[in-house]
Amino acid sequence: MSAPPTSYGLKQVPEASYARVVNPTVTYLEDKVTALTGAQATYAFNSGMAAIHNALLTFAESGKNIVTSKHLFSNTYSLIGGTLRCWSCRCPPLVTGENQR
Repeated sequence: MSAPPTSYGLKQVPEASYARVVNPTVTYLEDKVTALTGAQATYAFNSGMAAIHNALLTFAESGKNIVTSKHLFSNTYSLIGGTLRCWSCRCPPLVTGENQR
């Protein structure tokens, strides 16, 4: 099956069967940002959680501590407290002036 015709100068991409995997709008954005910045590559994400996950996985390693705010998006908290904890990353409770003793 061929890709549908593109508009706005978008390049031909495989048909998007699931928008979070292949999305011609995101591909277009990545290409434009790469061209504008002269970067080797650009990665744009189709959801905020995908961006958060990628950012955390960039820095998380076994034995590392992840310092966060107590005001996290619930899915981010689940990612850190569940998935990354399984990889031996720690997220100790944040100590602030409010709860310091």
